Amino acid sequence: MIAASGLRWILSLVFAVPVLYGVWLMVLPGTGMAERVDHALHSAMGVLMIAMAWPWGMDIPAAPQVVLFSVGGLWFVAAAPFRAGDRTWGRAELAALPHVVMMGATIGTWAEAYGPEEGVYASLFAFSQEVSATGES
Repeated sequence: MIAASGLRWILSLVFAVPVLYGVWLMVLPGTGMAERVDHALHSAMGVLMIAMAWPWGMDIPAAPQVVLFSVGGLWFVAAAPFRAGDRTWGRAELAALPHVVMMGATIGTWAEAYGPEEGVYASLFAFSQEVSATGES
């Protein structure tokens, strides 16, 4: 959650643009099923990023989101060879990498947002932040 109300609105609007664009691409006639899944995953990620900025967003359970975006990351890896076109298998997988990284980053962001109990760290980043702030390990 973001404490500054103005920043919450700005980020909500910034994320709303790609969400709306993804939904528009998803419902366009002629869009293939695989592309519809791609756009649905990206739109869901944007909606959850908006939710993360607001206090009510922390009421959304983390587990279903982790499952959704884990499956999403696997989707992009598994679907890449079928979209290769004139690319090699390796280049097709490389083209899917940014999407896989985005799905993984969303999982990491939600894990950080649901802050664990004191003394337990959700990630190495959270631990390093506390160590750098306190100067002790």
